[in-house]
Amino acid sequence: MSESKGATTRFVVDPQNPVPKGQLRALTRRVKAADARPIDCSDIPELSDEWFLRVAREGCLAIIPTKKPISVKLDEDVLDFFKGRGSRYQTHINQVLRAYMLAHRVQES
Repeated sequence: MSESKGATTRFVVDPQNPVPKGQLRALTRRVKAADARPIDCSDIPELSDEWFLRVAREGCLAIIPTKKPISVKLDEDVLDFFKGRGSRYQTHINQVLRAYMLAHRVQES
């Protein structure tokens, strides 16, 4: 059973008969036809170094560096401040240090 809305076709899968032969043939033809057309990427702007720096500063990139356990001595008031902000205070300290590191990398380049 299929339902069409414009260019989108939704198929309902019957567990007893997963893909009827007629639908499979039609779907195979549509996939082959779609693969034959090249994708026009001319309207996509190039990403600049400034864009990557901004995204990295905002924490939007999916780069997850590995964590290394260390021992750091912090002033008691600094530690109390971060612990007072709620759980995951070590993560917040790491975020502050990362922002400091990134700011200095931008200045140095």
